[in-house]
Amino acid sequence: MFVRAPVGGLAKTRLAPCLGPEGAAALYAAFVEDVISGVETAGLRLSLWTAGDPEHELFVDCARRGYELLAQPSGSLDERICAALGEGINREGAAMVVGSDAPTLPPEYLQRAAQSLETSELVLGPTHDGGYYLIAARVMPNLDTVRWSTEHALSDTVSVNAARSVTLLPPWYDIDVEDDLRLLRMHLELDSTLAPATRRALSRMPIRSDQGNRSSFG
Repeated sequence: MFVRAPVGGLAKTRLAPCLGPEGAAALYAAFVEDVISGVETAGLRLSLWTAGDPEHELFVDCARRGYELLAQPSGSLDERICAALGEGINREGAAMVVGSDAPTLPPEYLQRAAQSLETSELVLGPTHDGGYYLIAARVMPNLDTVRWSTEHALSDTVSVNAARSVTLLPPWYDIDVEDDLRLLRMHLELDSTLAPATRRALSRMPIRSDQGNRSSFG
């Protein structure tokens, strides 16, 4: 799981116009808790690949709870993803990288990704903006020419890995900008069992504005 230290002005900055820098960081910390819970429910072994202040209280708490913490290496997103996948493949024969921006992601999707690796070399979980919420592999994928943070990230990844067997999971949404936040609020209103940490955080955070720009996890 890729995790950034939830520091105001550095975490979920595209949500700062409507939540303020500290509010956006606090909400992101709640996302992390809910995604961790989802991974645990799915029964998967979890390592946190961290960025930002390694002494942040979130990371200290995660280490205290027994999670392995590994620093994301410097470099481009594809280099960091490949570093994490390579570590997992070397250890376990297969690995999955999931982002921390989809607090309502069903644990069943994570389980399905793991099961799909029994027959596929590469598994991708599409997001509504053209990126993906997870990538899983049992052979190292080619990510060199992927146009990250665009609507082409998923299609590029599939295209450059055409020689590999690829499975696409059901799509889901991640939270980057204000429009996503509205969708999240509506989803939580419809299902009171989802993302409890995120629900608590949002209950204290009114949206301040109606502006936001689209981006992509991929």
